[in-house]
Amino acid sequence: MTTDVKCPVCDAQNAAPDGQRIVICNVCGHRWMWTSEAEQRHIEEAVYTDQYAGYRADHVFEQAIRSLLDAEIVPRLRPRARILDVGCGAGDFMAAAKERALDPTGIDVSEGAARLCREKGLKATSGDFLKDEIGQDFDAVTMWDVIEHLRDPGAFFERSRDALRSGGLFIGKVPAFGNLSVKFSVWIPRLSGILLGAPDHVQYFTRDSLGMLLRKKGFEVEWLRPGTNTLRGKRRGGSIKRRLGRLTASTIKRASGDENLYFVATSAKRH
Repeated sequence: MTTDVKCPVCDAQNAAPDGQRIVICNVCGHRWMWTSEAEQRHIEEAVYTDQYAGYRADHVFEQAIRSLLDAEIVPRLRPRARILDVGCGAGDFMAAAKERALDPTGIDVSEGAARLCREKGLKATSGDFLKDEIGQDFDAVTMWDVIEHLRDPGAFFERSRDALRSGGLFIGKVPAFGNLSVKFSVWIPRLSGILLGAPDHVQYFTRDSLGMLLRKKGFEVEWLRPGTNTLRGKRRGGSIKRRLGRLTASTIKRASGDENLYFVATSAKRH
């Protein structure tokens, strides 16, 4: 028995064998974990609580995002540029953008995250980015480690394009996975969590598949090469078993060629 599922990048129909959630598209080669809308909501409700690790202070992120702002983002924007940060988390990017005289607004699926932002004096709401009123004519839309969590990333790209002014910028970072990490996760599903971040991460992009989807949704893509390819602090300590697991995963990921993709995509929309 198989389940028919549609590729999030090229829309091709693919047959997923029963019990196999990670699919490799037989047309474009994109890899993803298929979920139903109900399952995706359950994952979001379970993961994005006030205790979500991504909402905790991360000095590596704070330093890296400031460097990225100064080197790659601020020079591309006009003074007081309006930025919509999707998946704003605890507001670290927005705080850094505000320090640089930009005008950031955040939206997050988690009310806990939006509340953390407001407590810091930042503009943020919780809600559904695809359905809620978010405004238009933003100079930039940003997504930091968000796209890999999305069941339908193409819909988020379309919504981002529509929220931008003509020539506005879509900027973000997403982890990309080579063949080994994905294949090991298909062969040994219990490894998918440590190798791919499943089931929280459901899209396993490469540079080709991410670029394909961005261009399909009306963007011109420029890849960035920041001074550091590390945007988040790494987990340390824990039991010997956990440390060995991280070491094994790190070895596989290096051999796989896993990386982080940073991009600036220009909207070709015209009003």
